[in-house]
Amino acid sequence: MNKKILILLLSSKRYPSPRNENVQNLTWVKDAQNYNIEVIQFLGGYKNRIYEKPFLKLTSGDAIEDVGYKTIESFEWALENRSFDFIFRVNSSSYVNIEKLIQFVNNVHTSVLYAGNVLDLKMLDLRFVSGSGIILDKFSVKNIVLNKNIWDHSIIDDIALG
Repeated sequence: MNKKILILLLSSKRYPSPRNENVQNLTWVKDAQNYNIEVIQFLGGYKNRIYEKPFLKLTSGDAIEDVGYKTIESFEWALENRSFDFIFRVNSSSYVNIEKLIQFVNNVHTSVLYAGNVLDLKMLDLRFVSGSGIILDKFSVKNIVLNKNIWDHSIIDDIALG
């Protein structure tokens, strides 16, 4: 049985995101659509939260220091509005091999998943999944939203999430 993947593409109105997203839409986003995987580009800086396909416009800010807030707000929206088994949160500078992503999630046999390219910063004693691509199961997404008050927004989002 194929598991349902929702891709949340961290987007911005600031360079180089729009340029990168145009290329993504011509490449791996098309591949995702061919597999019926929805790709939602989420952006901050709007007065009201609204989904205008493919853009999820959020009330969080759109600056780099707002990425954690944008991520949490996009997770809240996804939990309220979409059916999924996994969220793949990816950024606008990443290329996604859709077939490998599908293969990976269909071979997951755990109820809690936080996965991706693990970075090990030994000098800071930190291990976390790079923000270039974070795979989370629905249980983990729910827990992140339930515990959003302990997210440390003073540090970069992928480290805070880890």
